[in-house]
Amino acid sequence: MYVYDSPITCAWEGGSALASDKKAYGTKVVTRKEYLEYGSNICSTRFDTPRGLQEGGKEPADDEDVY
Repeated sequence: MYVYDSPITCAWEGGSALASDKKAYGTKVVTRKEYLEYGSNICSTRFDTPRGLQEGGKEPADDEDVY
């Protein structure tokens, strides 16, 4: 696991790490055609978003771990 040193650059560093790993990148890509067919829920599925944060999902309780 990579530790991000700066909150300002962590999104760029994460995107860079993902883009440099062709195998991982290939499992996360959502095409326009897929998005139009399945909507935003396909992004939640591909990126392993917790159910409570997905569109139409239940909100997590205060004491519930989101990740």
